[in-house]
Amino acid sequence: MAEQQTTKGRVQIEVGETFGGDERPKAQKTFEILGRHMTTIASHMVPKPSKTSVSRTIAGSAILLDAADDSIHRLNSVGTFLWQKIVEGRHSVAELIDQVIAAFEVERDQAESDVIGFLGDLLARGFIQMSV
Repeated sequence: MAEQQTTKGRVQIEVGETFGGDERPKAQKTFEILGRHMTTIASHMVPKPSKTSVSRTIAGSAILLDAADDSIHRLNSVGTFLWQKIVEGRHSVAELIDQVIAAFEVERDQAESDVIGFLGDLLARGFIQMSV
């Protein structure tokens, strides 16, 4: 998970709480998923909602239901922006990073860190799956 920071230009993405060269980013990060196995998120991968994901957009915020523990997670504006792209199921991690940079005017390094951290959290909670 990305650590919480309030520095100028940081894209904060929330899932219930705050988390924090080349034309194509070379971003890649490995996450431990529920202590069972390791999953790598690479820039060419495409995140898609898992088959068990339940979500709605209410008053401009994406709401995700975690059926495993009956909890509800409200995403902030950046998280909602990314979730809408994830639901489309056709944007690679690299494209999501580019779209965050364009929409929120942040530096590439910060966008890479935040987007990959957010995807890692969604993956760990079972909201998404990664495809190549």
